Amino acid sequence: MGREIRRVPSGWEHPLQNCPHIPHEEECFLPLFDESLQEAQRDWDRRKIEFEDDSHRKDYTFEEWEGKRPEGSDYRPDWPEASRTHYQWYETVSEGTPLSPPFATETELVDFIVEAGDPVFGAVTKEQAELFVERGYAPSMYAVGGRVVGGIQGAPT
Repeated sequence: MGREIRRVPSGWEHPLQNCPHIPHEEECFLPLFDESLQEAQRDWDRRKIEFEDDSHRKDYTFEEWEGKRPEGSDYRPDWPEASRTHYQWYETVSEGTPLSPPFATETELVDFIVEAGDPVFGAVTKEQAELFVERGYAPSMYAVGGRVVGGIQGAPT
């Protein structure tokens, strides 16, 4: 859970959903995992085979341990890797919703993060944004010196 940089195609528009649970918002972003449904199903199938080959795990079924096989609309489209040319900032406390539009370059994304700041923890310096974009991920937060700071702002250098 935290913040991450995702690679998306040019022109990607993250889907919206009706949001009756958010006052004064008719629509909000549909949370999506950063893998396609096909990728999630292949991974689940592989883990199920490994689980069933493990003779020590007989007190419960794989589905009881791991949950049902992935299905539905919680996954991003199955884009070809070569089409994922843009950079987009996401929160991943949910499955993932965008915090920025897609950008053609990492530099444009860094500039956006500095200008916008983190929606929960506020201002982000250029150095913090560059390190975050380079790493591609930051946790939601850190506890540093007895206080809580944002994952981007508190990242060890």
